[in-house]
Amino acid sequence: MSLVQRYLQYPYFILPVLFLGVVLGIKSFGELPLNLFPDANYPSIVVVLQLPGASAEDVEKQVAIQVEKELATLSLVRRVRSVSRDGVAVVSAEFEYEKGLSAAQVDVSAALDRIITDLPTALLPPRIYKVSDATNPVMTLSLVPADGSGLGLVQVRRLAQEYIKPLLLNDPAIGDVEVFGGYRTEVLVAVDRDALARYSIGLAEVAAALASGNANLPSGVIRTSK
Repeated sequence: MSLVQRYLQYPYFILPVLFLGVVLGIKSFGELPLNLFPDANYPSIVVVLQLPGASAEDVEKQVAIQVEKELATLSLVRRVRSVSRDGVAVVSAEFEYEKGLSAAQVDVSAALDRIITDLPTALLPPRIYKVSDATNPVMTLSLVPADGSGLGLVQVRRLAQEYIKPLLLNDPAIGDVEVFGGYRTEVLVAVDRDALARYSIGLAEVAAALASGNANLPSGVIRTSK
């Protein structure tokens, strides 16, 4: 007996089953979770470690390898990699899908706290970044000075950082804005060691004087009609 013949013999049994399947399908579709940026890649945490003045070899031996070993012991970690350059190391830890991105960040931060005393004292505070499909930029804008404007890359970066970025962040639909590239102004201070010794002044005092003379302090909030 074929399936069609069986259906014709028991139509009142088959129809409720089909109707129940349709109802359950509609209900399941309504409860299906939606994500604008679903994670197609494994969640990853990137740690940037800066050791000013150190060579790439020293950064790798004293910093990158130590951090790699500690991150490799974390739960649900798939792979740990590092890249070392002069003065900086970048260590990335990739986790399984079961590991939430926030939980992975907490574990990495705790792991760094455990070994921070074993790392060089000159190491700057580590910077931790969460990496997933949701953290990829939606749009990248390139700014270049117009011909004849007389602006350099220092001024272009300043405009982007101080004016364009705040304007974009005022839009509630924009979650974050990052400025990269261009040039930053640096001032090189040449110290006369003989003069320091003559006046019994150390380099630390010079650095403290420069820092105190170039401090940025908040002046308060000004509210206007605009």
